[in-house]
Amino acid sequence: MSKILMPIGDDTEVLDTFYAYYRLPEDGYEAVVAGRGYAENTEVLKEFIRLLNQR
Repeated sequence: MSKILMPIGDDTEVLDTFYAYYRLPEDGYEAVVAGRGYAENTEVLKEFIRLLNQR
């Protein structure tokens, strides 16, 4: 399975990130999310990162 890097940062929209993260595997890709760190992302993305860490 090919991998696609999804960089996230302070201005990343959560819905845009969720959409790609869950749709890419349907097309045969593994979504790899990368960011500078939990504490440096905005409050909006902290929920997304928390959910990813639960997997």
